[in-house]
Amino acid sequence: MKSIPINPDLPPDFFCTPNDERDPDEIEAWWGVPFIESELGGPYFVRCLDGGAWDRPTLHACCDSLDEAIKAAEDLSQACERSKQRAEPHRA
Repeated sequence: MKSIPINPDLPPDFFCTPNDERDPDEIEAWWGVPFIESELGGPYFVRCLDGGAWDRPTLHACCDSLDEAIKAAEDLSQACERSKQRAEPHRA
């Protein structure tokens, strides 16, 4: 299983860019890849760029512990891998 990124170095404007305007390399690197963000020990937010929101990664879980967040992110990662029909952003 792939490791889950924790507090990754994300592209500029990652949380405010419409999915259909994202760079193809950004889509390739981050589409369907769950990651965890936290400041100073919690809470831990599990997010994924998956089309759940049109302009930012979807918030999938808010956890009290890192272990809980990793489990949630691993479960999400497995679901993304099982779903071969990811709804990548439509490009005009």
